[in-house]
Amino acid sequence: MNLLNDVFPFAASGYQENVVYDNVPDTSPNVSHIDYNRDYDKYNMFVRELQTPLYSGSEHTLLGTVMEQMTIKNKLGKTNKCFDEDMALMKKVLPKGNSCPADYDKVKTILADLGLEVQKIDACVNNCILYYKENKTEDECRHCY
Repeated sequence: MNLLNDVFPFAASGYQENVVYDNVPDTSPNVSHIDYNRDYDKYNMFVRELQTPLYSGSEHTLLGTVMEQMTIKNKLGKTNKCFDEDMALMKKVLPKGNSCPADYDKVKTILADLGLEVQKIDACVNNCILYYKENKTEDECRHCY
């Protein structure tokens, strides 16, 4: 939780207005229109919800399960349909009232709410380059062709 205190120092316990917390000159844009307290509270409620057990008595949390499932999906190259089937089976096998997401779309929503949106980036078949940033418009790998 220290990361949250760094991002939202005014919400941290012991925060004092007249104390300078870092020596970096203030070059950030004017964000006075943002309601940090509301955003901080909303984020904290969301994180608390993700840290609750999947079901009563479970040692696994929703966030941990989502992250592990996404790691497995990416490592094994599972399709979205395969992922959906695995999640549906998991939801069915766990006790009733569990908070396990039912499909890939729900998992993507959870990750997006955390700021971890899924972004697909194409790569050369020989893994020379990623078609990203300056190579985004390329049709062929300049190293292979």
